[in-house]
Amino acid sequence: MRLGIYAFFNETGELEACDRIYLEAVAAELDELVIVVNGKASEDARRFFAQCAGNVFYRENVGLDAGAFREALLERLPQERWRTADELVLFNNTMIGPFRPLGSIFQHFTAAPVDFWGMTLNHSTRLQDHIQSYFLVFKQRVLSSAAFLEFWQDLRMDFTDWAYLVVEYEVAMAQYLAQAGFSYDVVSVVDEDGIYSRPMACLEAGVPVLKKKTFRSHVYGVTPAEYRVVLQRAETASPSLRKAICAYMAHGGFDSEAEPSPEPPGVLWTNEEILSALRPYRQAYFYGLTIRSFYVATLCREKHCIFVESDVCYHGSHQGEWPVRKMSELPARAPDDAIMVVFLRKKHADALRAPLEERFHQCDLSLRAADGAGVKKGAGVWHGAEEAACALWHGQSVRENRESRGLVTDVPAA
Repeated sequence: MRLGIYAFFNETGELEACDRIYLEAVAAELDELVIVVNGKASEDARRFFAQCAGNVFYRENVGLDAGAFREALLERLPQERWRTADELVLFNNTMIGPFRPLGSIFQHFTAAPVDFWGMTLNHSTRLQDHIQSYFLVFKQRVLSSAAFLEFWQDLRMDFTDWAYLVVEYEVAMAQYLAQAGFSYDVVSVVDEDGIYSRPMACLEAGVPVLKKKTFRSHVYGVTPAEYRVVLQRAETASPSLRKAICAYMAHGGFDSEAEPSPEPPGVLWTNEEILSALRPYRQAYFYGLTIRSFYVATLCREKHCIFVESDVCYHGSHQGEWPVRKMSELPARAPDDAIMVVFLRKKHADALRAPLEERFHQCDLSLRAADGAGVKKGAGVWHGAEEAACALWHGQSVRENRESRGLVTDVPAA
């Protein structure tokens, strides 16, 4: 018996045509479907969900997708119902597809000697390699194990930040299960969130779905030519899929024929370089509630870590193990044993620089140019939609900091 749990979220509660197509395609491969709605659902969505599934649960959007799955597994469904299943499928409504039949993929992995699988494994310089959680399938050996049950029981739900969720749920799950002795596989390995930025490469690699965000933003650098090829592939798969994608883009005011305007290319500091820079300091401030900032913090738990948001973008939603402070709550002058790691968000950069210059002695911001032109200095070089260069603000002078890290000093002493 193959059981599926579908997590749905839309701020407006609206069910898009592409959501219907994807849900129907996955449901056709299931023996039983459970739907968990995080937050709102329109009357039209509620009627459709009632037609698709015998069990539809509505809840507050606490813990995001992981919270929906956890509540279904531990509170809504009898445990023997899913622990005795042959396969459990966890999926959500962040995807568009399928661009190829799902039946052959299920058939392949059902016969494969693996304990769980997903569509894509993200190979990233920012995080550990991990199976992306938008689609996960667990077989009976995992479902009946104490490790799988304990993972869900121990998973904290007292947070609402997507970034924290990725680190503590998406990245942690595969690592946790692998350490428990379970094997896994994926349809394809993608580099640096290629599921967003390289849709045709994913489709050519056999991935049957693409991220909806790719069809609502130009920040991923997808060209008009590539969008046209993707739409042709959708037409080949199903004319209704192409129509649904076009409707989804039109609804969001997205023009696939517009030239993309990605940020200038660059390479962020590696995690190893950041940890090396943190080593001489006792206190570590992290500016920006991003996926990478949370992950780096997990690698230096021995330090006194504080997350900081400026007054203009502080949202107070993080309720995890690290304290969060507004910029105005920090000391007027940072001590010498403190360093701030800044994962810059472009829209907040101007408001951020002034309070940092007041509190910290120096900024050592380095971003290697993609064209090999060397090291660029300054806060005008950006990378991606969410994060820019990693800036290190510290109480020591730049020369002292670089010397403590064994680097050649190429910045004048303050």
